Amino acid sequence: MSAHISGERLQEYVDGVLPTDEQEQVTIHLRSCCLCKDSHEALVAVDQALRSLPVENVSPAFTRSVMEKLPLVRKAPVSFRILEKFASLFALFLVLAILATVFVLTGVVDLQQVNQGQTQLEEFLSGPMTTVGSGIAAFSNALAKYVPFAFGSGSIGITWTIVAVVISLALLDRIIVRRIIPKLR
Repeated sequence: MSAHISGERLQEYVDGVLPTDEQEQVTIHLRSCCLCKDSHEALVAVDQALRSLPVENVSPAFTRSVMEKLPLVRKAPVSFRILEKFASLFALFLVLAILATVFVLTGVVDLQQVNQGQTQLEEFLSGPMTTVGSGIAAFSNALAKYVPFAFGSGSIGITWTIVAVVISLALLDRIIVRRIIPKLR
């Protein structure tokens, strides 16, 4: 070992956590290098001084009071951080779904008109854009199947609308509590 031993490695040597072969290398180096030997002796002296200090018994109440005073910032769960990134997109989807539901329930838009629009869209996109048209048609069919409140009425549509509104309000509350209120303080 020709170079000097790093402080971190010397501390590991003093703590006795180096593997046996590395301990032997450090021991050999310390015999021949005065600078590293002085650093080692200083670390041993600090270690011995720290070990000789009496251990203070701290009450749990003290620990709790100190922890309460610390400004700990808790990270939001990953699922919330993902939802927060897409909150505006979700809000847009929610507004469009509510509008579609209102239009269908009030009779402004008839389901036959939706089907006609889908057919016209498929015809328009036929030809060179058949793949894109198929994708849009499949997406529209999936929406009609899995998001029924956007294309029809019934208790399921009302349930999904209520769930979407509650989720939106919860997201809005979290954003206000975590982003806006801390900036006002």
